[in-house]
Amino acid sequence: MFRAIFLRALRHIEERYGTYGSDIEICAQMRRAAKKIIVLQSVTAIHESAPSPVSASALEADRVAGTAAFLGNTMAL
Repeated sequence: MFRAIFLRALRHIEERYGTYGSDIEICAQMRRAAKKIIVLQSVTAIHESAPSPVSASALEADRVAGTAAFLGNTMAL
């Protein structure tokens, strides 16, 4: 979780990163802004939603492609 003002202040998030790559970019921008990333092991989040119409393999491919696009972009810098 982070303050909404921080999210609004972020620069544009690349759509080519896909569903999962944007999460990586947000974390990278948080680190560049010298914000701490804390993992709370005792907290459980429950996400209730309808089953995805997209297959698990397609979601995995989206995650891999988004991660590769993000890493390719950051390696070029």
